[in-house]
Amino acid sequence: MKIPAQPFFRFCSNHVPLLRALAEHQSDLTEAETRTLIRSTSGPDDERPETTWQRLLEYQILVPTEVESDLYLMARPVSRLIA
Repeated sequence: MKIPAQPFFRFCSNHVPLLRALAEHQSDLTEAETRTLIRSTSGPDDERPETTWQRLLEYQILVPTEVESDLYLMARPVSRLIA
């Protein structure tokens, strides 16, 4: 699936602390762990955590470790971009 560049980079620029926290995480993440990171890095004016979670998946920033897996990791191209 092709991801539109402008919304992707807008999301990234609005969520820099979250993306850094995800990039620094050394192991696979569950949805619950990711939602905790979302809440801990978001401000009072940010979108709802559920929306952020959906965007992470939609923009393929987080990808499942295996098909039908409940564990996620940051996509390699995104982690290289953050690094």
